[in-house]
Amino acid sequence: MQVDRGLERAAELTDEEKNNIRKGVAKVLNNYPWHIDEQQKFHLVSRTTKHLQSYENIMIVKVDKGNTTVIMNVDDYDVKITLLEQFPYKKIQRVSTPSYQRKVNAKLKNLLYTNTISKEL
Repeated sequence: MQVDRGLERAAELTDEEKNNIRKGVAKVLNNYPWHIDEQQKFHLVSRTTKHLQSYENIMIVKVDKGNTTVIMNVDDYDVKITLLEQFPYKKIQRVSTPSYQRKVNAKLKNLLYTNTISKEL
């Protein structure tokens, strides 16, 4: 559960405070109207998103693939972006995965053919 991961990093909270937060989240989830229709879900998500956008330290980002939205703290986002800008990562001009995959597969087949590696490996 994402709440537990966040609470693990919250060193400033006591165990009792963490348990109270868990209980609060469980209460909200248990009281959630899971039976609402799609229009009501859309309205609820829209209201929640609009409310979260009012916080300057909250970032709402739609991910590239899938129908998913990520809500995160701006400081956490900045740290993650900084990590991407550092070694060993480098920006590439185009996606070369299929070409790279063909080269790796050819090398593996050659190693298998020369009995350097086993089929299981």
